[in-house]
Order: sequence, then C-alpha cells, then structure tokens
Amino acid sequence: MPVTTTLTFGDLIRQHRTEAKLSLNELANLSSVNKSIISRIESGEVKRPEFKTLKAS
Repeated sequence: MPVTTTLTFGDLIRQHRTEAKLSLNELANLSSVNKSIISRIESGEVKRPEFKTLKAS
C-alpha cells in the first residue's frame, strides 16, 4: 500500500526556501516578515499564521 506524506504549511515554506537557496535572514528581508516568525512557522510552532503574515510582500 502506498504511503501518503502530508506536508504542513511550514514544510512547504522550508522546501521552497531551501530550493531557492535562501537563508531565513534572506527570506525575512525579501518578505518583510520577521525571521523568528518564519522559523516558528517552519518548525510547526505556528500552525495557523495570520493572513497579514501570509500576505506580506
């Protein structure tokens, strides 16, 4: 039976960040989102980030 892997939102952020070869600092600077918030989202500590955080440009 195939194994289904479910990625969290944090997993997806980390995956795309590492594929883009960005550090947390670089992503924070590009997105205007605090590095600690990105880290907390990636680690799963923040499971449902606020919309304004997701929408940051």
